[in-house]
Amino acid sequence: MMLSTTGTVIVSVAMGYWIAVRCGMNVASGVFGNVPGGLVQMVSLSQEIQNVDVTAVTLMQTMRLLTIVFLAPFLAVHWIRHDTAVTDQTYSMISSALPTITHVALYLVIAILGAWAGRRIHLPSSHISGPLLATAIASIWLGGGAPHVPPALVNLSQLFIIMFVVSPILTTWFWRGPLALCLRRKRW
Repeated sequence: MMLSTTGTVIVSVAMGYWIAVRCGMNVASGVFGNVPGGLVQMVSLSQEIQNVDVTAVTLMQTMRLLTIVFLAPFLAVHWIRHDTAVTDQTYSMISSALPTITHVALYLVIAILGAWAGRRIHLPSSHISGPLLATAIASIWLGGGAPHVPPALVNLSQLFIIMFVVSPILTTWFWRGPLALCLRRKRW
């Protein structure tokens, strides 16, 4: 697992560098746009680092995410064999994997402490990297995985991030575009 993760990061950084050189953009923007790590996290991290074009990172991460979302199901349907059966053992494995409220509360406390510690030691993007490191260490130390976030909360958080990233662009366009034309035409 460690080898595949390391290989993925190395290939992603190399591709980000290649894209940056070929497209004439900042190398940091190319790397942040191509490294796997989540659309929300990469956009948030790129806003805190100087000389990174947030728009390019957002566009590249969105294209990467959409490619994965559409390509993975296609490959699963057309290249994987269909002779596997779902049994009662599979259902029991799924139900045992659901997190309990104490499990969720434990990781919530760990994430809050990680955010606090990340700010204290001045991590970049401490509100993301602190909880990320704390939950990763806790997952390794406790021997289990962190509970999954419900899809509704993930969708809501992505909506808020998109609104945060797009709102300056839309307000600038609105004041320079249609509203400016209306104000120029009506001269009182």
